[in-house]
Amino acid sequence: MPRPPRRCKRPVAPRLRKPAPPRPHRARVIPQNLFARRTAPGFRSAVPMRHCIYPGTFDPITYGHIDVLSRAARLFDRVTVAVAESAGKGPLFTSEQRVAMIVPGVAHLPNVTVTTFSGLLVEFCMAQQADAIIRGLRALSDFEFEFNMALMNRHLESRLETLFVMPNEQFSYTSSTLVKQVAKFGGDVAHFVPPNVAAALKSAFAPNRT
Repeated sequence: MPRPPRRCKRPVAPRLRKPAPPRPHRARVIPQNLFARRTAPGFRSAVPMRHCIYPGTFDPITYGHIDVLSRAARLFDRVTVAVAESAGKGPLFTSEQRVAMIVPGVAHLPNVTVTTFSGLLVEFCMAQQADAIIRGLRALSDFEFEFNMALMNRHLESRLETLFVMPNEQFSYTSSTLVKQVAKFGGDVAHFVPPNVAAALKSAFAPNRT
C-alpha cells in the first residue's frame, strides 16, 4: 500500500522578547587635574606613579629647558628639576639663585618640583625613587656626550633609564652658554629666557660694562 503523504508542519512564529529596560546613564567624571587627584590624601592607585629627574646646571634656565620640561611633564606623573651645584664649573649664579629663577617658569606645571643636588646623579635619582632621567638633545653634537653619560649611568644603576627629548626646533641652537655671551655684551636675550632670567642676567653683567 502506498504511504500517505506527509503533512507539512505549520511554521511557528518566533516569540518576541521584550526589550530590556534602558540602564540609567552614569556620567563619567574626569578630574581636571589628574595629578592633584592622584596625590590627594588617602588616594590609592594600583598603577605606580612614574617619576623622572631632569638634571642640569641651568646657569641660567632657557626656554629650551622649559620646552623639554613641559614634554617630560606630559610623560611622567612627577618631574623633579635637579639643579647641580657644579662649583667646579664656576657658574655665574649660585644654586639657590638658579632655583629661584626656575620656579616662576614652571609654575604652570603642577607636577614639577625644583631642588638642588651634589655628587653622583645616579645616587640622587635612587634616593628620590626615580624611574628615569630626562635629557634634552638639541643637535647631533649633543648626542655623543649624552650617549656616553647614559651608558655610564646604566653601568652604575641598570634599573634607571635615560630618555632623550628633542625640544622645539626654534630652541635647537639655544644654550645657557650662548645666552650668557650675548647678555655679557649687552645683547637682547628676551627671546631665549624668561623675563626674570633676562633681568638677572642684565644685573649680573651690568658692572662689567663700560
